[in-house]
Formats: sequence, C-alpha cells, structure tokens
Amino acid sequence: MDKGKNWTKYTNGFPTVSTKDLLIHPREKDLVIGTFGRALWVLDDIRPLQQLSSRPNLLDEEIVVFDAPTAYHAAYQQPTGSRFGADALFNGENRPSGGRISYYIKKGAEGLKTKDSIHLFVLKESDTIRHLKIKRPEKPGFHRTSWRLDEKGVANPSRNLRNSSREPSGADVLPGSYTLVTQIGDHVSQASIAVELDPRLNASLDDAKAVYQATKSLENLTDELTASTNRLAKANAQLKAFEAQLKANETNLEDEDKEALKSIKSEITTLQDKVFGKEDKRQGITRNPEMTVLTRIRNASRYVQSRKTGITATEEQLMGYAEKAVKGYTEEVTAFFDAQWKGFVERMSPLQAPVLSSIE
Repeated sequence: MDKGKNWTKYTNGFPTVSTKDLLIHPREKDLVIGTFGRALWVLDDIRPLQQLSSRPNLLDEEIVVFDAPTAYHAAYQQPTGSRFGADALFNGENRPSGGRISYYIKKGAEGLKTKDSIHLFVLKESDTIRHLKIKRPEKPGFHRTSWRLDEKGVANPSRNLRNSSREPSGADVLPGSYTLVTQIGDHVSQASIAVELDPRLNASLDDAKAVYQATKSLENLTDELTASTNRLAKANAQLKAFEAQLKANETNLEDEDKEALKSIKSEITTLQDKVFGKEDKRQGITRNPEMTVLTRIRNASRYVQSRKTGITATEEQLMGYAEKAVKGYTEEVTAFFDAQWKGFVERMSPLQAPVLSSIE
C-alpha cells in the first residue's frame, strides 16, 4: 500500500510458493501471478485494492462499494463430450454469471448485538429497479456478492397466502450503465456497473428490447394470475376461520349448509387445480403432463428467456396461448366470486359469521 516500502504476506488462498512475475490485466483488472512451478494464479478484480492504495482512509468508512467489472448477459451451452461427469473429473472454474460486486465493511456481524442486513439498490438513472438484502458477513473486510442483472419482478401464483419480504426476480435489464448503492444503517456508498450483451453472439440492442418487452408482457400475465389465485387463497383462509368459529361456538350446521360448505370448498380446489394441477401425493420422481394455466406462462417464459437474438413466431404463439388461458381464467374466477361465493356468504350470514366477506 506504500509502493513497496513495506510488504504484507497475502494468505487468502495463495500458497507459500516462489513468485516470479506479476501482471495486471488492463481490461479485467485481474492480478495474474506467475510462480516458479510454471503455474498461473489469478486474483480476480483487484479494483478494491487499487482504491485502497490511493485512499488509505477507506478503511475508516463503515461501508464502501466499488465500481464493478463489466457484466455480460452471457449465453451458456454444454460443451461436446460426456454428458455427465464422473467422480474426480477436473474442471476449471468458470467466471460466475451476473454482476460481481465487491464491497468493504468495517464491522462484521461477529460480536454485534444488532445484525442488520446490507441493502443493495440498483438504479437506472434515478429509478430503483432492484433492491437486494445481503446478510452482514461475520468478518469485517472485503467481500463479494452478485446481482443477476435483473429487475424487480412480480410474485408468483400460490395455493396459499404468502408473506415474503424477498423481492422477486424479474426481467433481465437492458445493456447500459447502472448505479450501485449500498446502505447499512445511515451509512451509504455508491459505485457503478456497466451491462453489455454477450459479444460472442450476433445480437443487437433491438433484439434485447424485443425479449425485454416480451418478458414484461408475461410478467403482467403472471401478476394478473397471481391476483386471481390470491383471491382463492383468501377465500380458503376465510373458510378455515369460519370452521374454527363454528367449532369454538359449538354450532352445528344444517345438512344443507354442510353441503353448501363442502361444495364451495370443492369449487375453490377445482379452480386452483386449473392453475397448479391436481395435487400429486405420490412419493419419488413424478411427472404430471397436465397442461395448466401456469404451465402456459412458464412454457412461454422459458422460450422467451432463451432467445438472445430476438423473438420468433414460436414465442409469439406461446405467448398468445398464455394470454388466452389467463384471460379466460380471470373471467372464471370473477364469475365464481360474483355468484357462488357471494351466495355462500349471504347463506351463512344468519350465523353471524364476520370472518366471511366479499373478496375483491
């Protein structure tokens, strides 16, 4: 840190071995080390160390995030050869996908009473497009995390109500410059990251925009479907509360009312099965070939996300199937709540069941 006046041994994974040459890769900012044993040892992205050498007071900051290496929407393909590797097969370690983000934190979680998380915000111009929470590391010092180059997404459909604080993943971001903001408590740091397309592919920005717009359209369909399944999940929750209320009050339903309760529960299950498929309670690896509303969306999404050079007629057709399925299902759920559910709530109203209500 003082241009060679003092030396500190680096032991973070580097062996005790005679070192013959050092080279900093000008583009990647990787430190390439040549050893006496004719080996190469690479320390990825030494930007944090470079900044530390010019900013010794950096270690006094509570948190510092560093400018990240250029991140690529890399395309992956299985190499030719064996399909499944056996034990002890040597493989080099690939560069992790997504954006590699380095940061420094003055205090680790070890010994702290309040172990608050690190908040990572990704901004496009002034808009926050992603918010990630990172567990505070046990040890202070330099650490790395990753961002998979995505925006905030929408919640997926579920049979049951979920209360998750995790932000869902969404569409891949378009190429461009983005701002990284880390925050812990009142302490904030800011850096930048550039995102580019895979330079090995013949893909254009227009191609990326077409895939992005298709992904956003499928997100809207997913959001619409989630709204419908949430209504059904809320109805199920009300029915469970209603049955618990009957038990607590020692109230016995008339046979017709029992049949109405059984019927409404069955109708909700039938509607849910159209999205998630019938529940398969078999053990082991099973496969359900049933085509559901959710399968329609997932099929379209899988094809769209695999496209690197624009959308084809195949993706457009699959998206059309998904849209038709979601719109039809929304109408079916709406009709159920406007008729069967409304009638059931009115039927049970003499029992003074405040847990039952209309569900918007």
